[in-house]
Amino acid sequence: MKTPGLTEEDLKEFYSKAVTYGVEILNNIDKMEALQLREYAIKILQTELYSLEEIIIKLPDFDYPVEYKNGNELKYWKNKSTTYSRTKPIVDYLNDFIDGHLKVPIKKSESNRQAKANPVFKSDFIDEINNILKIHFSDQDEALLNIFKTGEL
Repeated sequence: MKTPGLTEEDLKEFYSKAVTYGVEILNNIDKMEALQLREYAIKILQTELYSLEEIIIKLPDFDYPVEYKNGNELKYWKNKSTTYSRTKPIVDYLNDFIDGHLKVPIKKSESNRQAKANPVFKSDFIDEINNILKIHFSDQDEALLNIFKTGEL
């Protein structure tokens, strides 16, 4: 019987895309996929932390900068680790996503409607530009004004 959800290949692909393009690429996954991906990313983090702890043990005489001495050695290696610095934001994002703390992104069609309903330009700016354009396009001043106010041609 196949377990529902993402395959190992799917998880690798999602993780790779999140590393390459940023966590926003994960906006369209559902909660079950987020749980699986978080578990996958946590395993990567755990493996990396284990490796970093091994480095600390193997290099007891390493000359750490002052702020990383006396118990802060792991922090030093976390800052040096690209795997840690790439994976930690993914885990944090997925935690927020799963806990419901993320805002639902506006879909493209909704954002287009909002942009048309709320023009980018302020009224006095539109009037000023329209007055300048009237000089050059006197027969089309009403159409130009409409374009600025509605965003539609």
